[in-house]
Amino acid sequence: MDDLGSLLAAFLTQIADGLADAIRHPAGRYFWPGLLCALTAMALAFASRPDWRRCWSPRGSFLAFCFPRAIYRHPSTWLDLRLNVIHLLLKPAYALAWRFNMAWLATLLAGALADLLGPSPAAFTWTLACVAGFSVLLALAEDLGYWLWHFLAHKIPLLWRLHRLHHSAEVLSPLVAGREHPIEVLLMPFFRAAATALIAGPALYLSGTEPRVLSVFGVTLIPALLALPLQQLSHAHLPISWPAGLNRIFISPAAHHLHHSRDPLHHGRNMGGLFALWDWMFGTLRLPTPGEVLAFGLPPSAETPPCADHSLHNALLAPFQKSGA
Repeated sequence: MDDLGSLLAAFLTQIADGLADAIRHPAGRYFWPGLLCALTAMALAFASRPDWRRCWSPRGSFLAFCFPRAIYRHPSTWLDLRLNVIHLLLKPAYALAWRFNMAWLATLLAGALADLLGPSPAAFTWTLACVAGFSVLLALAEDLGYWLWHFLAHKIPLLWRLHRLHHSAEVLSPLVAGREHPIEVLLMPFFRAAATALIAGPALYLSGTEPRVLSVFGVTLIPALLALPLQQLSHAHLPISWPAGLNRIFISPAAHHLHHSRDPLHHGRNMGGLFALWDWMFGTLRLPTPGEVLAFGLPPSAETPPCADHSLHNALLAPFQKSGA
């Protein structure tokens, strides 16, 4: 009995610590400024969109508008919550895999360049202008790495078997951000790290010193600031769109909603994390249409994947199971 109590205490401690990090750390999935941005956006939408108020809160309750009962009581959301807990428990294992990060890969690349071209030429120093420019390039490279992973996850059957769990969500809430298979959580950061290392490695070699970025609390500032409005809103139920010009530069929540649409015409569209640039360049951008009604979930097919029933068991084992008719 004592062993069971100790195990339960360790279980709860791991969840509490992981949740605290997710909320208070800039790299956390639910970083508190992002939550505040989402709450502010919802307050503005509540005040300015009577059509959305009628849809999500007929009685005019702001709390119901933010947390519609139909969404937060849906079996899909219940699975999202359980998967988020799984990720909190697996965080130590993820941390071991994430050691193969940009710094590690950039050092390898800089060493390879030194072997090939000779010692660093120390061609520049890290002035403020260099740091700012490098920070922008790093943000673009990181998003390109994410786009590449996302594109491959939709095109390669083995990767799609992992990624389709995320697309099996039938309703959207911020918890859908954690609706990922643990193996996908391990693989995705490597693509981002590899893309950023292609920028950081040459910078390390050419300068002869560690690349410097505009950062706060150890997190690169520019992508962090750009992500704040999107961090929770991308999977929130409100289809918030940017002005037409910005929709072609940054992925809006409405554009990401379209990505989750079960309409086959929308499958594989809008795969960028922050920037719409890569989707525009590679022909996968589709701008949202005002008033468009979307149904979320997996695209219709002759087979139903095991993860479609929203059970935790099938969600974790689905990549290794055959789909059923």
